[in-house]
Amino acid sequence: MNLVPIQITLQAANAADVQQLVHDLAGTLSGMAAYRIPEETVVSTVEKPKSRQQKSDKKEPEGKPIDVEAIEKELEQEATADQNSDEIPTVVELRAKAQEIGKDAKKKPAIKALLDKYDSPNISEVPEGKRIAFMAELEKL
Repeated sequence: MNLVPIQITLQAANAADVQQLVHDLAGTLSGMAAYRIPEETVVSTVEKPKSRQQKSDKKEPEGKPIDVEAIEKELEQEATADQNSDEIPTVVELRAKAQEIGKDAKKKPAIKALLDKYDSPNISEVPEGKRIAFMAELEKL
């Protein structure tokens, strides 16, 4: 399967407009056959903002206010979680590194000793919380 990169840029004057744009986008794409989705398009369902003077005359829209700080905090937490998950080596990465080092027959006992140190019978059993340290020690071999 070939994956195609997709870039979607949303520009809005406020959070309510962002919400409307996302809603419109989801509704459009979910009901559209894949062959009908254009390669590139520019669409706006939100009116362009008027001058600042006219905005000040308007009242705030009624409804639930959006807590921007809470949203920013949530996004930061997700980004931190993504970064942390990116730093933890996968079993595949650990195996690849061990195979690379294990090409030298003299280092195989050192790999086995490292597994014993981490109370793991094999690479797949190295606990996720210890993989960063395990990989660091593996790279030192």
